[in-house]
Amino acid sequence: MALNLARIIGTITGKLAFERTDANFQLVQTDVNSHGTLINALVPKANIANNLVTTAEGLVLDAQQGKALNDKINTLIIPIATTYSYNLATGAHVSVDMTLAISAGYNILCAMPVDTDPAGHTAQLQITIFRRNYVTITVNIVNKFTETLSGTLNIMVYCIHD
Repeated sequence: MALNLARIIGTITGKLAFERTDANFQLVQTDVNSHGTLINALVPKANIANNLVTTAEGLVLDAQQGKALNDKINTLIIPIATTYSYNLATGAHVSVDMTLAISAGYNILCAMPVDTDPAGHTAQLQITIFRRNYVTITVNIVNKFTETLSGTLNIMVYCIHD
């Protein structure tokens, strides 16, 4: 397969000019009057795969496959918002297991605290969240502030399709 490297060198009479090397690394200058022609000169259509199953080496993926990949990713991982209400004295600690209603065919991948209501408590709380199993997260909260804190912890849980 020929290796083509290109460098745009400017415009000449309204046409885009670029330099590239051919398979023998010889410098070739080409005048191109449209972006499509430039792309075709650098990547021949025969080297563009417009599907998600090709595994041949040396091909590039067509941009039309971006939506197909995005759709697959959006069904692969789904977010679930949940909350935990807390009332903690200074230095108090709570650890709770939360079993979530997870859609069939999905398992918990990870979870993270998003924010608190009232806002600002995340600076005074030590928050640890981890996955206990495929449907349960464990939330650990320690009040590091000098007064009792009460509020709601907003948690985002990400689930992956199995």
